[in-house]
Amino acid sequence: EASGVSSDGKPIEWSAYSGKVVLVNFWAAWSGTCLAEIPELKRLYRAYQPYDFEILGISLDQDEARLQATISKEEIPWRNLFHPGKGFDHPLATTYGVSTIPTAFLVDSSGKVVSTRARGEELRRRLSELIEPELNRRQSEQTSKRDGNSQVSVEGKSKIRPVP
Repeated sequence: EASGVSSDGKPIEWSAYSGKVVLVNFWAAWSGTCLAEIPELKRLYRAYQPYDFEILGISLDQDEARLQATISKEEIPWRNLFHPGKGFDHPLATTYGVSTIPTAFLVDSSGKVVSTRARGEELRRRLSELIEPELNRRQSEQTSKRDGNSQVSVEGKSKIRPVP
């Protein structure tokens, strides 16, 4: 569970992420490795966000101005928790034993941590496993609607009927 104050000063509650696949990403604006991962994270966010995928950044920065400048420069669209002046002493880093960055946990839609190494190929594979079924279901629904048919259940029996 990750709650606190975002880098824009607004509260973030974990309950807002209920039912979604969430990447909890511990990072800092001063880390070259973290900055190098941002383009791929943005690509994955754009691709999967419409299918209930979110990223929650946990900034381990101590310099709020540098964090804000990086969020703006890199056009980071997801929310970031920030605890001024704490760095690696951020309460969530302490709670989850984070001692190096980047560190990322992937949480499924039921709230279960499914990966504690959710970066690179591991992240892409896990997102595919978790989100592709939903994507396929929605595409199937669109195809049915486009073809003028929908699946309905009447008294436990299945029928195909044209969509009005």
